[in-house]
Amino acid sequence: MKKSGVLAPGPGFVTPEVGSEFTVNRQSGQITAKKITNTMSGVMPTVYSVNPAENSYTAITIYKPNFTVDLLQISEYIKETEKPFIYKGAFGEVVTGLYTVK
Repeated sequence: MKKSGVLAPGPGFVTPEVGSEFTVNRQSGQITAKKITNTMSGVMPTVYSVNPAENSYTAITIYKPNFTVDLLQISEYIKETEKPFIYKGAFGEVVTGLYTVK
């Protein structure tokens, strides 16, 4: 992120290409993908999925002692099979798109 608050690609960050696929274990919150991970050093996320008809599915991983965070939110309340999502990685990367529920 630039000082102005504008999101911009940063050097050294690897982000998935458009159309990349990933899988989310709904119970554990773990993401399986080539270029996205939310279980570095074996730290597992905490899942928050309360009343998905009205709220987002959220998985948060907190890495101590620096308190960096991975965050995944999927808009479960959207009544389509493609649901908007946002992923914010511990290194500052941000990925958005549509998550297809299978």
